[in-house]
Amino acid sequence: KNHVRLGQILVDHRVVPEDRVVDAMAQASGLPRLMLENVEIEPSAARWVTPTWAQQHGVVPLLLDRDRKLLQVAVSDPTDVAPLDELAFRSSLRVSPFLGSEREVQHIIRHVFFGGELHRDLRQRSSHPVQTN
Repeated sequence: KNHVRLGQILVDHRVVPEDRVVDAMAQASGLPRLMLENVEIEPSAARWVTPTWAQQHGVVPLLLDRDRKLLQVAVSDPTDVAPLDELAFRSSLRVSPFLGSEREVQHIIRHVFFGGELHRDLRQRSSHPVQTN
């Protein structure tokens, strides 16, 4: 009704941790799980998309393998294949998606397009502000 995915509702209401929802989605979709701890990011691979496009679609190019004509990308919604098809058309490359949480993908977008610091372990970083006295 509100166009919010079930997994996001479960995470927002703290019923299930975000990592477990994304792990389950990766298993169900057959996509490899994005691992920020060891993912390679080549900012120049993002030349086929704008920051706005990446944010709107939850898709960000990570690495270009020229020899295999393969573009590795991070995605937050495994059911939305239209942006992957569009990116394959734009780049004339095969697109290989890795599934990450919306927070992980947006974190990479901030890093790639806006120069934000890349934190490899977001689990230790709370999405809620820490209160100080």
